[in-house]
Amino acid sequence: MDEKKNYKAAPSSGDEKPVDNSKKVDDFFDKLNKGGALESSSEGGARIKSEGYDPDYIDLADYGTSDTGYVSLKNGRGADSDVRVYNKGDVSKANGSKSAQASKKTAAVKKTGAPRLLPAGLFGKAKASKAKAVKSEGEVRSKSRRVWGVIGRVALFACCIVIIAVCGVSIAAAMYLAQVTVDDDEILDLNSLELSYATRLMAYNSETEEWEEYERLFGDENRVWVAYEEMPGALIEVTVASEDQRFWEHAGVDWIRTIGAFMNEYVPFLRGRIYSTTQGGSTITQQLVKNITEETEVEGSSGALRKLREIYRALTLERKYSKEQILEAYLNTIRLGNTVAGIEAGANYYFNTTTSELTYAQSAAIIVITKYPTAYNPFIDPDENKNQRENVVLWMMHENGALSDTEYQAALSESATFTFDEPGVGRAGGVDSVYSYFTETAIDEVLDDLQEINGLSSEEAITMLYQGGLTIYLTVDTSIQAVIDDVAENGEFWPDLEYETDSETGEQVLASDQIQAAMVLMNFKGEVLGVSGGIRGKEVSRGSNYALLPRNTGSSIKPIASYGPALEVDAITYSTMFADQAVMTLNGQEWPRNYDHTYGSSVTVYDGVRRSLNTIAVRVLQLIGPDFAFDFLTTNLGVTTLADSVQTSSGIVSDRGLGLTLGDLTYGISPLEMAAAFQVFGNGGTYYTPHTYTRIVNTRGEVVLDKTKNIQEIQAISEDTAMIMNKILQGVITSGTGTSARYGSMPLAGKTGTSSDNSDFWCIAMNPYYVMSVWEGYVPTVKYMTTIRPHPTQLAFKAVMSEVSEELEYINFPTSDNVISASYCTSTGNLASDACPSVATGWYKRDNVPGYCSHVFVEEIPAEA
Repeated sequence: MDEKKNYKAAPSSGDEKPVDNSKKVDDFFDKLNKGGALESSSEGGARIKSEGYDPDYIDLADYGTSDTGYVSLKNGRGADSDVRVYNKGDVSKANGSKSAQASKKTAAVKKTGAPRLLPAGLFGKAKASKAKAVKSEGEVRSKSRRVWGVIGRVALFACCIVIIAVCGVSIAAAMYLAQVTVDDDEILDLNSLELSYATRLMAYNSETEEWEEYERLFGDENRVWVAYEEMPGALIEVTVASEDQRFWEHAGVDWIRTIGAFMNEYVPFLRGRIYSTTQGGSTITQQLVKNITEETEVEGSSGALRKLREIYRALTLERKYSKEQILEAYLNTIRLGNTVAGIEAGANYYFNTTTSELTYAQSAAIIVITKYPTAYNPFIDPDENKNQRENVVLWMMHENGALSDTEYQAALSESATFTFDEPGVGRAGGVDSVYSYFTETAIDEVLDDLQEINGLSSEEAITMLYQGGLTIYLTVDTSIQAVIDDVAENGEFWPDLEYETDSETGEQVLASDQIQAAMVLMNFKGEVLGVSGGIRGKEVSRGSNYALLPRNTGSSIKPIASYGPALEVDAITYSTMFADQAVMTLNGQEWPRNYDHTYGSSVTVYDGVRRSLNTIAVRVLQLIGPDFAFDFLTTNLGVTTLADSVQTSSGIVSDRGLGLTLGDLTYGISPLEMAAAFQVFGNGGTYYTPHTYTRIVNTRGEVVLDKTKNIQEIQAISEDTAMIMNKILQGVITSGTGTSARYGSMPLAGKTGTSSDNSDFWCIAMNPYYVMSVWEGYVPTVKYMTTIRPHPTQLAFKAVMSEVSEELEYINFPTSDNVISASYCTSTGNLASDACPSVATGWYKRDNVPGYCSHVFVEEIPAEA
């Protein structure tokens, strides 16, 4: 059977002309027989192979030509079908089959187990039932082919539509990503991330000779960057095990998790079944992207687009940065509850340690917080944090072989000891924290300098300070500051809190007006070493810092307003005599009056300062003039709060008057500026701008501001004047108004002061190492204070200075070779002769020495009318 023939069934329309089969069938039969197409059948007859569908056969159990040209054929299933043979060799169903009229189209008979058909008359008469069965099965196969054809074409069309749609979506996504990620090179630059970083205030530890963090400033986030090299292996292992176990293998996106997360979120019958949350697909790299961009959309199309951006950015990051760089950035950008951000702040806050010291258990306790900063926060729910760190993270690491049995048990034992009672040092400086007075003093100075020196606006300066990740090196001496804090909080030195009766309830309540105090201690280079802006503790940040607020100085201003400038211009000497009498009559009263409302005999400059006589100070000021004194204070001594000419409701006021030397000022001078002005009497006459820091460095290690290059260094007075004025001020402490401040054997010099209305008390004094100012007064209302002896300001100075100087080597104040000592007559102020009944030692400039005494007393100067 080399030649294959395909017999097709054709519809019977009733118009075709039957064929005379007698000879054609015989000829065809002979051909088939000769070609070997016929074989004997076990059923007795012959069978012919179904061409093209071997080895299926059509059994010809009974054949022959009927009168109507039909043959009876039996197929393999035993069904009969009648067929009629036509001229073209096609066959169609006869005998009035139900499907005869419906089968109008020609279809190839496929392999379905149905028989192949032969022309009628080939084998004689066939059974009509067999031909009918073949016809029916052909139609079924034909319909099946048509249905599958339609399905195939629809499927192909659908595939084309899907491909076109995918291409369109891909193009749209590419265009979208190109647009929304145009600034990513800047935003996702891991070498200079634009994040909110905490500013660290650093203090030098003289014992360890290292800089240590003193306090921290931040706005919404407390974050300090830590390099990957400083991160312990325990932290790295815990992070990867907890957040992204295939971190080291994938290229930024874990596609298995991503697809699962997509189905978990967007396939209805799978929603929430794959992952319990919508975070199931995020790798560490993707979480880093989210931390940087702060994009958090989850639901709907916004969530899908956000995820698309996140995936694209994660893949980009992995191409540009190493795994170590990505992990470093991730651990520095994580949020850990409250204002804590980044692993360093987390280590500080939760364990009062640093990143480099974190253990497995500590790392696990911190890292689990990233999943749910509220639910897993150990200060909020310590039990849940314990469950997560022990039963999830540490257990999983043990199961995966990351922790040996010994390490695992050690981590569990350590974890069991954790207690979370109070936050660690990383909390300092937050929105819920209280800054120290030194920190607040430094804040004010830094903000001013960033604006005046660096040219920033107020808003820019604030942003840089609280979010710029600056490192500020302070001048604070922590041991001195601790002593000052103790004295400020010690009720032994200060009056008790005052109470008043509530007019409505009759109960005793805290009075609104209370006595406050401030202290500032610095060295003779202008470096502020300790500050207290208030007493009895500090309860709020950025409240009133009385160390920086101007107050009436009383007599404490006399050395810098009258005596110092007058000595500098040689208007007076150590022993110049002045009459202790009123200078003028003012509003019908003699002015000025001394503190005790008395006058006396003439006295020297030394005694006038020692006894704090107002009359002598005013007379000295008359010699040099108020304008000279005003300019000297503002230009040479850095005083910034004097009023030159100010319009007020009562008229124009100015501090350019004789009242300047009595501290009768429009605004006053702050304790900080008073201490800075007095430093010239202890360091040879040089004024240094008072400062609380030396330099500011940014996150890249670049110096933002070098304070040492912006400090005024002015030779305010000569070494000669400084030495003589210091000798005069020593008399205040040894035998004058400041004896309560005296301690030890080291030389001390200073000046006290009390305002005319007893609203302010001062003590500004020094030893050869430090100068310190102490102020006390009522706030917020300026009101009369009862004079206390010994006065708290002097006692506070003594308590602080004696302790901070206890172990210091004994030294003297600076001297000048141009200053000589000589005996003078206490009655005339001139150099003493043998005839003088009373003499004392004074110090003089070589070129400004008084003449020798002839023992003629100085005439009293009458009061001016």
